[in-house]
Amino acid sequence: MMKSVTRLLFAVSIASMLGMIFTIMPTYAEPGVSIFPTVVPTTVPAAIPSAFIITITNTGPDAIGMVSISMDGAWGTPLLTWIKIDGTLVPAWHVHGGGSGPGLLTVSSTGNPSNNLQVNQVMEIAFTVTAPLATGSYRWTITANRNRGLGGPTVNVVPSILVIPEIPLGTLGTIIAMTLGLAAVTFTSKRKSHLP
Repeated sequence: MMKSVTRLLFAVSIASMLGMIFTIMPTYAEPGVSIFPTVVPTTVPAAIPSAFIITITNTGPDAIGMVSISMDGAWGTPLLTWIKIDGTLVPAWHVHGGGSGPGLLTVSSTGNPSNNLQVNQVMEIAFTVTAPLATGSYRWTITANRNRGLGGPTVNVVPSILVIPEIPLGTLGTIIAMTLGLAAVTFTSKRKSHLP
């Protein structure tokens, strides 16, 4: 049992490190729209809500008025937490009408085109969503559009999110307790060995 838990933790650690390595993706472009996206995290446990931040850098030449994140129907309905542009919360961006449902989150700017994501600006979209019950690799599509609706140049980016088995808190607590206990025993035995 302990070996299988250790192997699982090792696999989770490796998957997390690989996820961090492959979070940075190249710039994707179509005429008029070009973005450089990142997704954090890229590995989440199955069947529980996880918090995500998608960062999009507008590499030009046009401003972006709408961003859509399409997952898979197996994902829950995303709940938008906040949107920032260049580190500042922006109330001028919101969930686009009808733009939220199982595995879908669409956000857009409101009113003045100056509210759009301008060239060289960085947008962060924070949200929570429940991962699918089935483990495996899921491909998300991030679509950026220069208009606040359909039409106009768009660009699609397809990152991959890994869903892994959930580690029960009791098991994790046992592993931590055993590790701390082993460290305490080792420290105590070394300390006693120095006594006359």
